[in-house]
Amino acid sequence: WLAPLRSEEEKEEVVRRYESLSLQSQPFEVECRVKDKASDIHTWHRITFTPCMNPISGGDAVTVSEFDTTKLHLQAEMLEESRAREEEFLAAVSHELRTPLNGIIGLSESLQQNPKCDAQMVKTLQLIKTCGKRLAALVNDILDSASARRGTFALKHEFVSLREVCEGVCDTLAPLCGAGVSLTNEVDKERVLPHIEGDGSRITQIVTNFISNSIKFTDKGAITVSSRLISEEEVMVEIADTGCGIPQDKLGRVWEPFKQVDMSTTRKYGGTGLGLSLVKELVEAHGGRAGVRSQHGGEKTGTTFYFVLPIRQGMAKGGESADVVRGRATSPSRPSRGEKSGEKS
Repeated sequence: WLAPLRSEEEKEEVVRRYESLSLQSQPFEVECRVKDKASDIHTWHRITFTPCMNPISGGDAVTVSEFDTTKLHLQAEMLEESRAREEEFLAAVSHELRTPLNGIIGLSESLQQNPKCDAQMVKTLQLIKTCGKRLAALVNDILDSASARRGTFALKHEFVSLREVCEGVCDTLAPLCGAGVSLTNEVDKERVLPHIEGDGSRITQIVTNFISNSIKFTDKGAITVSSRLISEEEVMVEIADTGCGIPQDKLGRVWEPFKQVDMSTTRKYGGTGLGLSLVKELVEAHGGRAGVRSQHGGEKTGTTFYFVLPIRQGMAKGGESADVVRGRATSPSRPSRGEKSGEKS
């Protein structure tokens, strides 16, 4: 069973682990690629070592199993190639759509300024501009998502006030709330949060997508944005709503691209299901994490989305700085003189 292992170091490691196995040990596996000398064809093999009891002597023994996993590897490679082609196609189409969309939006704005346009024409032009901007936002989301998955996503490094970001987003989105819905910003009410290091525009995009999602699914009640320090290195922002909630068995699907928890919501509320997937990628690009809690059914329903960001960008694996891994970044812009962490001069 050592034959498929190509290097002496790998063989020595397997032998060491094999000899240390006992009935209390967990099974371990080795995956290796083997080249057939006669046919010059490569195949994949998975070797499993399982501790057991010798039925004759009653002592410790090991069962060694070998499986040909070539088909699984080929299927995985085909799936990865298919996914890459799909992303390339979406990115290419999105790039081609950008130019005409910008032209449509710009011309609509120019025509609205024409004094010869009557009220109905101005209303029609406004609708054209709104639809164009909505489609342009979708195109940008597709491009950002493709860049994040390819690892070519570039982030600026600057010092960002979460309170100011959330305040600006809430002011912008408040008019979109329903008549019976309040949107409240409680981020850093005590003015104690330090400025965090990150990309201000991307953090604004994260907050905007989360709040927009809550507005979409909340017909009455409240949407509250809050924050807290969870350690000396990390800060959490929560967006809690009193909407319809998400079933527990479907919480994991909210982060999948182009997926909705229930396809009927697409018809009722619109959207492509890309927003939350992109948000998660943006948070992780900052070295953070995102999550969700929800109560569905019963008298009290609602969903809380949250994201955690490091206050300062740390070092990436292997000793490279984060900006090297994610793309060239600008130097952090420090708060102006007289401006302390969490408070303005």
